[in-house]
Amino acid sequence: MKRTSIFPKVSDMSGKTKPKIALLHYSGPPVIAGVEQAILNYARHFRYFNYQVEVVVGSGRQWRKDIPVKVIPYLSPRSRPIYRLNLKLNKGILPDDFAKIEEKIFNDLKKYIADSGIKVLIVHNVMTRHYNLALTAALARLAKELPQVRFISWIHDLSFADTGYIDLPKKLRTVYPWSLIASPAKNFRYVAISEARAAEFRGIAQAKVKIDVVPNAIDPKKFFQLQPQVRKLVNQLGIQNLDYVGILPVRAVERKNIELALSVIQEMIKMGKQVRFLITAPMNYQQKNAGRDYLQLLQKTATQLGIAKSIIFLSKYRLPNGKLIDLAKLPIEQLFVIADFLLIPSKIEGFGMPLIEAGIARVSIFASDIAPFREIGKNDISYFSLSDKPAKIAKTVIDTLEENPTSRLYHRVMHDYSFITIFEKHVLPLVS
Repeated sequence: MKRTSIFPKVSDMSGKTKPKIALLHYSGPPVIAGVEQAILNYARHFRYFNYQVEVVVGSGRQWRKDIPVKVIPYLSPRSRPIYRLNLKLNKGILPDDFAKIEEKIFNDLKKYIADSGIKVLIVHNVMTRHYNLALTAALARLAKELPQVRFISWIHDLSFADTGYIDLPKKLRTVYPWSLIASPAKNFRYVAISEARAAEFRGIAQAKVKIDVVPNAIDPKKFFQLQPQVRKLVNQLGIQNLDYVGILPVRAVERKNIELALSVIQEMIKMGKQVRFLITAPMNYQQKNAGRDYLQLLQKTATQLGIAKSIIFLSKYRLPNGKLIDLAKLPIEQLFVIADFLLIPSKIEGFGMPLIEAGIARVSIFASDIAPFREIGKNDISYFSLSDKPAKIAKTVIDTLEENPTSRLYHRVMHDYSFITIFEKHVLPLVS
């Protein structure tokens, strides 16, 4: 009996039905090694982009109700039949029952692909690793027999390149079944995690193989374990596309001199930078009317300066669901995680807690040159005079951040290696 999917057909914006995708590997969650972690993240992001996706592995279990996991034991190198095969294969001997086991894997996978309606099979590491050559052989045959299915080999590692670790004899590169991991399989599209890996495979294959490069990626929201409100804020701001995120966690009080910060942000934007500036600006509970009037003045000033979209007054900010951010439940420390700099232009302070918070979060600090700030920051932060022109302060902020290699790398990671960026730029074109 044919299995019916628990998901409806999904279509892209053009009305085309999106292909159903399966990610194949030796093992999956709860095993969490490098490739397994990548598969988990790729599956999650395919669902984010509204693709039906399944994971097919030799060992593992379902970890999300909307991502089915199909376990076919012979895919695992630890299954007893494959383990027995490897005892001989690892000595360079082709076992007598290799073809029989390869046939079983072939038939199991062929049935799975047909019953599940898989249109794209993304194979991680199996076509370049020697851990289950019967599986490699079965997949090579399937790609020839099922031209209607798109087969993609994702190269994380290469057995013939791991000298000093695996040391497969070079002579096996031309001997079946080891030859399968030393040359491109017919009807497979190849993807490598780096240009270096792609070059290594071409060297092993001694051929000009077309290989797409899709770097490994990171999900900043999960890496930093951001709270749901902050995640929604990050999504809405699209911080991976920004140059800088600034922060000012202070009350809406005139002595905080927030209007100077707005003028500095305007100058940064004039200098060609994409900036978002987060201001908490809760009401002063002792002077609510004055605080409300000051906040309204700041909002009006931001509009007049033409930077209203760049200034995020968190006390008035609405999430995509239309609800105001709950400042009482918003972890300020997580705002520092996503910020590049603290810009604090206060005229009068008794202390300066934001400097302490920014310091422990390793966020660059630009502060007005007043005694309490000097007492805290000493020579470890950047100061500006309250009489300085906004353009001068803006240039100091930009120059300081651009001269900081850690800041530069952070932004390159956010721009080039965030999962959303990698997915939209590299992965979706492979399956569209």
